[in-house]
Amino acid sequence: MLDKIPEEDWKDITKTFLDSTCGNGNFLVNIYERKLKWCNSVNDSLIALKSIYGTELMEDNTNECRNRLYLLFKEFCDNRNLTEEQFKLAKSKCINILKHNIVCTDTFKWDYENWKQCES
Repeated sequence: MLDKIPEEDWKDITKTFLDSTCGNGNFLVNIYERKLKWCNSVNDSLIALKSIYGTELMEDNTNECRNRLYLLFKEFCDNRNLTEEQFKLAKSKCINILKHNIVCTDTFKWDYENWKQCES
């Protein structure tokens, strides 16, 4: 399915992707992998991650999705020879993005436009 997306869309690391039933992240991980191919710096990899969103009903799946995306980010950083302090800062930013963008919620009770729980 992702192969049907034009290559130009992968080159634009700011292009937004949303999986409203992301499970453990199979689509989102593949999306991030494709975006990382066009990233030249850790900052680029964070920009690419900021454009990926997912909602999932099951907490264990949500956590696994976040973890899988984090591991891709870490691998990207490992190949950049960062100092311990640089990696610590980048890791903190990554975790904050993942907590915000990958949420455990009922997809039918989520306000996607404002990225928050629907008000009753």
